[in-house]
Amino acid sequence: MAELQQNLKHDAALQAALQLSQQHLLAQPSLLNAIDNMWSRLVAWLADDLATQDSVLRAKLALSLQHLGGRLADDVVLADWLNRHARVAAGVLVKKYRRQIGQFIAEQLKAWDDEVMVERLEVSVGVDLQFVRLNGTLVGGLIGVLLYAGHQLLK
Repeated sequence: MAELQQNLKHDAALQAALQLSQQHLLAQPSLLNAIDNMWSRLVAWLADDLATQDSVLRAKLALSLQHLGGRLADDVVLADWLNRHARVAAGVLVKKYRRQIGQFIAEQLKAWDDEVMVERLEVSVGVDLQFVRLNGTLVGGLIGVLLYAGHQLLK
């Protein structure tokens, strides 16, 4: 196996023969149809499985995420490594998809009616929202009084 590995890495004739075989296989319509058929069946199985309450995939994913969460809680080095890479990946993705992210957020906000907007703000901002409302009312009222007084003085 070690010799085969070295031959695959360094033997140009073997690499060319394998590449030619690969091209020949990929040119076969029956192979492409078989791959396409397997892919379609896999996607259909995944969709069917995820649509059920007792989804095998959902259960396995939940178990895997619980295991990962436990491992990250116990392994600070792994958690730090993952956080660093996630930050880098997030930065790259935000730069790449900035316009689409902005459009998505704008569409979501446009879809909200006033009730939904107020509810989401109250949940996000919390108690501070009441202070914002009170301050806005007081400042707005004060500005209104000052404008009215200025208007009366200039008459």
